[in-house]
Amino acid sequence: IYGDLMAFVAEFMALAGLAGTAEVRDVIGRPPDAPVDLALLLKLLPVLEQVDRTAVPRLLDTLRARVLLISFPVASLGGRHKGMVESYDAQFAAWAAGRDWTVRRVELETELVFRVVCGDGAASP
Repeated sequence: IYGDLMAFVAEFMALAGLAGTAEVRDVIGRPPDAPVDLALLLKLLPVLEQVDRTAVPRLLDTLRARVLLISFPVASLGGRHKGMVESYDAQFAAWAAGRDWTVRRVELETELVFRVVCGDGAASP
């Protein structure tokens, strides 16, 4: 948990005159319920999946974000590319199935990224 990073982001937003919050939160036990413009789920979903197989679908059902930025690692910690892109592509497709999402996929050198616009782009009620 990077409380210092969240404090840094919150202080930056205040200095930059940006409205918003940054917080440390147990997203499995207490998922956020406030409507937001952007939710950053960077390399998070594989970790949640390891802890609780139902955590990711529950989180995705609960989030009230206009846009999700979801990323996955493309290599292991040892630097090996061992089918991770294909595996995470399939896993993401399963999580996205049946959702009113517009998805843009971007493969970077170190991450597989999905920019997801939820529904019509408005945060759900």
